[in-house]
Amino acid sequence: DLAFWVALANNPQIGAKTILKLEKVFQPINKLFKPGHLKKLNRLAISENIRVEIRKVVLKTNPKEELNKLKKLGIKPVSIRCNRYPKLLLEIPDPPAVLFTKGDIYESQELSLAVVGARKYSNYGKRVVQDIVRTLAQTGITILSGLALGIDSIAHRTALGAGCRTIGVLANGLDQIYPSSNRTLAERILASGGALISEYPPGVPPYK
Repeated sequence: DLAFWVALANNPQIGAKTILKLEKVFQPINKLFKPGHLKKLNRLAISENIRVEIRKVVLKTNPKEELNKLKKLGIKPVSIRCNRYPKLLLEIPDPPAVLFTKGDIYESQELSLAVVGARKYSNYGKRVVQDIVRTLAQTGITILSGLALGIDSIAHRTALGAGCRTIGVLANGLDQIYPSSNRTLAERILASGGALISEYPPGVPPYK
């Protein structure tokens, strides 16, 4: 069913909660794409605008082609029903229906620490992050951050320098790296066995 999850998630107007409602009604979700099943949309408590977007996806997209487009970009989608989906992420109120990934996502119980901080940082802030990450690197922990300027970049670079696995979580589609100055850093993360993750499909820019 992954192709059908991706086809729906590729439309930014269709949120995760709506996709999960569709799954509940159609069971499995690929039934939505079969002739004559669209009438079941009336069972869902969603706006007419969202119904229009769902019909567009069903009538105008080829789910397998959408999956192939991701493959050509080197992006591997992971649906919320996949056993590779991070289990801790399921504990938040509104987990993404699909994660778009580059690199490998290992078992959900992988020990990790998220490091986030300001773009404009002090020398003290930089030193503390470096000390923490270098120390934790010896335990085999994975360092996650947002691949942004400032503390995020320092956390990723320090992890790489210490031989520590690191993952970048982006706020835009994985077809682009933002900021562009971190493109080389993103390549280093992937080359070292790390990963890039986004809840947004390709084509979605980094909005404020």
